[in-house]
Amino acid sequence: MCGIYLTNIPFEKGTIIEKLKKINYRGPDNLGYEKLNDIALAHLRLSILDLDVRSNQPFSYKHFSIVFNGEIYNFKEIRSALIELGYSFATTSDTEVLLKGYDAWHEDVLQRLNGMFAFSIYDTEKKIIFSARDRIGVKPFYYYWKDGVLEICSQLRPLINTKSRISNEAISIYLDCGYVPSPYSILEDVYKLPPGNSMVIDLNANTLHIKPYWDLSPIKIKDISYEDAKSELHELLTDAVRI
Repeated sequence: MCGIYLTNIPFEKGTIIEKLKKINYRGPDNLGYEKLNDIALAHLRLSILDLDVRSNQPFSYKHFSIVFNGEIYNFKEIRSALIELGYSFATTSDTEVLLKGYDAWHEDVLQRLNGMFAFSIYDTEKKIIFSARDRIGVKPFYYYWKDGVLEICSQLRPLINTKSRISNEAISIYLDCGYVPSPYSILEDVYKLPPGNSMVIDLNANTLHIKPYWDLSPIKIKDISYEDAKSELHELLTDAVRI
């Protein structure tokens, strides 16, 4: 499951640790913390791929550091493509593949990913935070953003403080829909990154920009036989299970 956290609020390390202990069940195997410039990154790890401590997060490569929740199903194929480009790997984790994929292809890495994920990558040179959420929103991603103050987390609870206020707009939407859809949350100034979207925060310009990187493709009707349709469906299901 795992849990991600990132903020530019000048909390003490102990305060951030206490925040994440509230959702420790997301990743009981390790609680990692790192402070880079004015950005604090933290991660709760549920070890699934590469159980070694070398794959603990935050995970860094060059001037990039990542906190990542999820699983990249096709990470072996992406890893092979990166090796052909000259990259080498110190772990067998999909975290390292994702981070080095971002180094190689930047935002276009999202088009190569098959999986469920929510992550943030901090570029210490450009002072940019790049985040993304998987195509249908399997993994949660909450963020607080107001007047340049930023806080990101996998769950809402660590973002609640004495100044938090219930959003009247969210209550209205809940009463209408029966739930609170993205990008809203039940709290004022706290949002959910919509599924299939990426978010870029430029700390120099103090700007936040969200854009979709994926949407459902238009339906195309194929002129094929019933037997061919069965065969194609079988291949698709077999591939999905294999991945």
